Amino acid sequence: MENDLSKANKKIEHLLAYLDGEIGPELKAQIEASPADLHHAHNLAQTQKELTTQLYRVDCPASILLGEYHLGVISPEQRDSIKQHLVSCPHCARELGHLALTLDDSTPNEEQSAFQTIKTITAELISRALDEFSQAGIGRAPAFGLRGASEEEIYVYEADGVQIVIDLQEDTERPGHKSLLGLVTGLAAQQFKIEMLLDDKVIARANIDELGNFVIASIPPDEYQLNISGPEVEIRILTLKV
Repeated sequence: MENDLSKANKKIEHLLAYLDGEIGPELKAQIEASPADLHHAHNLAQTQKELTTQLYRVDCPASILLGEYHLGVISPEQRDSIKQHLVSCPHCARELGHLALTLDDSTPNEEQSAFQTIKTITAELISRALDEFSQAGIGRAPAFGLRGASEEEIYVYEADGVQIVIDLQEDTERPGHKSLLGLVTGLAAQQFKIEMLLDDKVIARANIDELGNFVIASIPPDEYQLNISGPEVEIRILTLKV
């Protein structure tokens, strides 16, 4: 058994010497002529590489610290220490490069984020009666028409200079349901979309035409939220009882 163990150790010594380039031409030729020896040598090389990396990186900073170093969110003392370490550690320098690519792709640009921030405004109910329609500053009724609707079915909202008129009419095709006819004035309406929500879930969407009109049909009775969303602002009617 000792003889077999001695032979195995001798073989490993030869393979290690082969990997280090410190072996005679005769033994080198024997190893390169043996697929089994070359496979063993390859495995030894991989093991050496992994052990060397682990031992080499005992004093390396953690990956999270390298990421924080790249983002500039660590203390000056940590920054100076890591900066000095990177000069002599190719492994950390390489890892920092990979982290930089990942973090730069996932971190939003501050100027872009500021530009894309959407202002949210809550609309206030200012009128419910048809005879107050003109007093609300609305010069025209929705193109779909308000004739025949009861006064209690018309609501006028205002938000930061924008007026929203909501006309709820009986849905002729679905008894017990309503159709919502709307008019938006005071903004570039065609850049905006309408969403109707129930319990924070969108149950209907609509587009606004060039005159500011929109329609949502077949709405069952309930209390809804209506959002008018555009590129830079979102207007919300928090409670719309149908």
